Amino acid sequence: MNINIYTGNHPGTLMVDDAINFLRKMFSKEGCDCVVSNELKTDSINLIIDEFSSLERSQKIVKFKEKHSESLIILVGTEFIERRFFVRRFNFFEGGILDAAVVSALKIFFCLNSKYFTKNVNISDLIIGILYSPLLVFDFIASLIKKIRNRSKAFWDKPKKNAYWVQRYLGYMKMLNYVDGVVVVHNNMIDGFLGLGNKLPFIGTVYPEIDIENIKENLFKNKELFIEVTGTVTPYRLKKITEIDNDISELSLENKFKFCKAFPASNQKENSIRGAYSLHPPQTKNWKHSSPVRIYRALCYDYNLPILTRRFNDHPIEDICFIYDNSNILFELNKYFYDRRSLLAFIEPRIDAYAQKSINNNNKIINKLRNML
Repeated sequence: MNINIYTGNHPGTLMVDDAINFLRKMFSKEGCDCVVSNELKTDSINLIIDEFSSLERSQKIVKFKEKHSESLIILVGTEFIERRFFVRRFNFFEGGILDAAVVSALKIFFCLNSKYFTKNVNISDLIIGILYSPLLVFDFIASLIKKIRNRSKAFWDKPKKNAYWVQRYLGYMKMLNYVDGVVVVHNNMIDGFLGLGNKLPFIGTVYPEIDIENIKENLFKNKELFIEVTGTVTPYRLKKITEIDNDISELSLENKFKFCKAFPASNQKENSIRGAYSLHPPQTKNWKHSSPVRIYRALCYDYNLPILTRRFNDHPIEDICFIYDNSNILFELNKYFYDRRSLLAFIEPRIDAYAQKSINNNNKIINKLRNML
């Protein structure tokens, strides 16, 4: 079976490198001929990781499918479809009815001002947009008054914040008309997809697979004893970092355990000294789902052990992680850093158990794809 992981719909691969890597390993391990390309192929199953906000890049996929209708395209969903106040958007975890009004207005605006999105507009969106429109007028006037008094940010901040995710969502909805099936990277994405009422076959949830021998060889290699945080340091994540730093001070561990350090994706230099542990708090207090791809990257590429601030119980990869639920865990982390035998005795059975679950799960997906040929 030939697999083509198509990347031409992305402006770059930085944000999808992890998904590309675990998809490629998953298929190659089972004897599939798997390549990564910015060209669609007629002799392969084309896997496309969702990002369809660009008209030009997405039209290439549409034209390919219209010309080669028998060629298989599988959409890989990476975002959560969330519904708040009768309005759907990607990752719509927080916000009130005013945010829903803004999202509704943006959906109508993009649909009416772009030929690409025209077919995405429906009667329910129009009705909700009309019902919510007085809220937007009120907010505009209130924001204008506050802006004049230098007490608030501009009215346009809310539309700017939501515009990208609305375009991503509309592009996703458009692309569902040109694919032959959907896989996702998180079980909690299933309900959002099924809630659309689309009749496309749902193929399964891909689990990142972990090479335990690689981890045993490289874990803690060239690392120092501190907890690092990668990605965007949101206010909630900063709060958790501060709490841990305070615990280190209160327990007088500064000479053994360095304070937490942030490593944003745009500033991860090759020669930087990295932490033996990595912290993975949710982006906000009300965040609803775990982040299995972040955990996968920590283990398999950064070679540090992931720490969660809460367990969501929605993905088996969480079982590998430490849970920071009290300050005494710092003593355990200190012990495992210096005692490798104890470390492996703790972590190896957990990785083995997860590895078996992920392989069994992913083999079912591969078999389903073979049956589609």
